[in-house]
Amino acid sequence: MPHHRARNARVQVLGLSNMLKFTDSQMAIIRRLAEPLLYADRDRFLHRVAELLRGREVGDGVVYRAAERAQREISRRSVTLEDRPGKYA
Repeated sequence: MPHHRARNARVQVLGLSNMLKFTDSQMAIIRRLAEPLLYADRDRFLHRVAELLRGREVGDGVVYRAAERAQREISRRSVTLEDRPGKYA
């Protein structure tokens, strides 16, 4: 079984001096929660996630909760990934 922490992604958000290190699974969480946002809002979303994670121990659950909160705060629409209607809804 591959170890999900084997390769770390580094993300530097402008205006913050520290780089955050995310595992592949954490990056997938952030990408998934950024997806429903308007493209123009994604930079603000990433900055907000970084603010919420500042000074915290970064685990998958903490990343998910921070990204989910940032998504709620920034979202211009209330549609989540699970709420997207199907083709014939």
